[in-house]
Amino acid sequence: MTQEVKRRLVKSSLVIMAATFIARVFGLVRLQFINFYFSKEFLDSFWAAYKIPNTLRELLGEGALSVAFIPVFTYYLMKKSKKEANTLASDVFNILFVFVLIVVIAGILLAPLLMPKYVSGFSSSQELVKMAILMSQIMMPFLLLMSMGALIMGILNSKKYFAAPAFAPIFFTIGMIASVFFLHKSMGPISLAIGVVVGGVLQVLFQLPFLRNKGLKYRFNFNLKHPGVKKILILMGPAALGLGVVQINQLLVPFFASFTTGGINALQISILLIQMPQAVFAIAISTAILPTLSEQVSKSNMTGFKKTMNDGLGMILFFTIPSTIFLFFMGKEVVTALFALGGKFGVMDAAFTAKALLFYTIGLIGMGGTVLANRFFYSLQDMKTPFYLALISVAVNLGLNLLFHSARLGFQFIALANSIAVILNFILLIVLIQKKAGLLKWSGLLLESMKILLSSFLMILAAYHLSPVITGMIPKSFLSNLISLIIVMIISASVFILFCKLFKVKEINMITGMFRKNGGK
Repeated sequence: MTQEVKRRLVKSSLVIMAATFIARVFGLVRLQFINFYFSKEFLDSFWAAYKIPNTLRELLGEGALSVAFIPVFTYYLMKKSKKEANTLASDVFNILFVFVLIVVIAGILLAPLLMPKYVSGFSSSQELVKMAILMSQIMMPFLLLMSMGALIMGILNSKKYFAAPAFAPIFFTIGMIASVFFLHKSMGPISLAIGVVVGGVLQVLFQLPFLRNKGLKYRFNFNLKHPGVKKILILMGPAALGLGVVQINQLLVPFFASFTTGGINALQISILLIQMPQAVFAIAISTAILPTLSEQVSKSNMTGFKKTMNDGLGMILFFTIPSTIFLFFMGKEVVTALFALGGKFGVMDAAFTAKALLFYTIGLIGMGGTVLANRFFYSLQDMKTPFYLALISVAVNLGLNLLFHSARLGFQFIALANSIAVILNFILLIVLIQKKAGLLKWSGLLLESMKILLSSFLMILAAYHLSPVITGMIPKSFLSNLISLIIVMIISASVFILFCKLFKVKEINMITGMFRKNGGK
């Protein structure tokens, strides 16, 4: 990888990280908002209903479509004409719209039949079951909106434009918060479902002007025999499962957690907290890397391809290791600071969420690594390998959930099952990557990982000792808890960066070097 490519990759990653971080902060505000207004029983129904269209969106839209579309669309941009690339994009848009519309209609019609089985633990409360059915029907169009948004994101990312798609989720949050604020008194929890659809509309509308600026001209084409379309469709099926291990495993949550009141809500909050560092760091880096990998494959630049993968994995470890250590030891403080603001979220809810967060944290490195490892195969247009490994992971997760459920070990073991499954998936992916390409420089990665791990433990020692001191200096309130957490996080991050610099961690030099170069311009 040339210095220019490396600089461009780091810069793109940082742009996506910054935008994703802001979007996730907005997402946390949304989470605080709805937990303030609604009790855990109603939120259990909402999250169970939301899980199906949202998971399908992550699998079909932002997941499989992106990784299947970007390499093929990039090839058309690099090897063919702009007109042919635009024709391909229009074909995919129209075909996707019709297909997802059929799925949405089927979801609405089948909800009364399937949802009661999906939330069998709600059987003692028919009100919650009926609410889950109605909310799932209202939210199904969200899948169509997000699938269109994912295609727009794929086009923009293929053209190396990352900011707008990364900022777009902020508008989803704004739409949802506004709907709940104005409608919660008149419509109750149903305002949550309406907010999801309103937010989806805003998220798509925000990206459209940027798409126009990139010169895409929409055509009313519907050619299933187009070679590019056929290639994308062939790639999408296996990619949906291969890329969506975490999401598919999450589909199991409402069924097993519905037997514990508040279990679904606690698991949902904790997985969203885990997905914050995963999205800000791992997904951001992987999103920035995929167009570069696809371009290097198109140019048969395998030396650059291998170097990009090594640098990408190093950067993911650099961010996910300290995130894992911090959340594992400070999870309870994080939950309390973010959500104990009064309203419907009580002490028991905080305790439930902290338990689930602890077990989800174990799998954070596996989640982040899996996202990137899958990109290796997808950039080579190999969808089968991640597909088969994902089947193993889902089977392990289901088996462990059945085992833990039959042993009545508690809802938090659902999170443990997910973590074990995703770690296994990551290990198998890495083994096959090494076997297929031999591209990972293990001695260098291991040395860097040990430096990062040591810096992370020194960071958490500082956080562990500083947290009670800082908390004791400020009067007890939600705002003071939040300020204390922010101060501890800033100091912890500073300690981590300091020791990374002392230990000469390669990734910290890559990032600070990029800032110095930009500052000199």
